[in-house]
Amino acid sequence: MKPLLSSDSTIRSVKTELKDAMEYVRSAFGNMAGYHKDCQIRLALDSSPRFPDYLVEMLFYDDEDGQEIVRAQTMAVFSGRTHKGELLDDKNISRPWSSQAMSYLEVRTLVGELRGILPPS
Repeated sequence: MKPLLSSDSTIRSVKTELKDAMEYVRSAFGNMAGYHKDCQIRLALDSSPRFPDYLVEMLFYDDEDGQEIVRAQTMAVFSGRTHKGELLDDKNISRPWSSQAMSYLEVRTLVGELRGILPPS
C-alpha cells in the first residue's frame, strides 16, 4: 500500500490534517499515560491523515547515566479512529511507521498548546 503520510510524520506535523486535533491528541496522550515520561509515539504511514493509527514505544536508557536511549520497544498499537488497542501482531508491527517520534513531554506540550494553556511552539 502506498504511504499516505510522509516518512518523518509526527502528530505535530499532521495536526492540521486531523479531523479533531484536540480530541485526537488528548486520546493519544491518554494511551501514553501508563508509561509516563519513558515512552514515545509513532504514526502509521499507511493510515488516514485524518485519523492516523499509532504505536506507543517504551524507552530503555543506558546504565551509565540513564540519559541515552539505547532502545525502544513497541508496547501497543492503537486505532486512530477509536484510540482502542489493536493486536500487537506481525501484521501491525511490520506496517510502515514514521521515522520520527514524539516523546511523552512533547505530546503533553502539544495538548497544552491545543487547549490554549501554552503558547504554540
